[in-house]
Amino acid sequence: MKKIIIISLIVSTALYSTGCYSPKYITKEDWLKSAKGDIKVLKFDSTSYILREGWYEVKSDTMFIISKSKFNINPIGVSYIALSDIKEIEKKEYNGTNTAIMITVSTVVITLLVGVIIFFASIKQ
Repeated sequence: MKKIIIISLIVSTALYSTGCYSPKYITKEDWLKSAKGDIKVLKFDSTSYILREGWYEVKSDTMFIISKSKFNINPIGVSYIALSDIKEIEKKEYNGTNTAIMITVSTVVITLLVGVIIFFASIKQ
């Protein structure tokens, strides 16, 4: 019985690591054309900024950082980033294939786990 629990925990951890969203590096041009969302900006000087949707605004050739704090504190530490200084942008995008696989495999694992538990419970009686 302990082996079954350990195996189910290992499978659950593997399923948890594959998610609905996966990070994807995109170019500035592709990002400007796409829908906005949570991003990680990587600059040429190896500085990176994690920005939530609504924390930034792009005007002309500059990304402005908007403070969302009631005390007007900027959590990023800079007020703007020039688009020419950005090396790449990491954006999390919905991955339908991983989601379908995760749901299918987790359903099979849960069904097998319930069947094994019912089987062992009937043997003990």
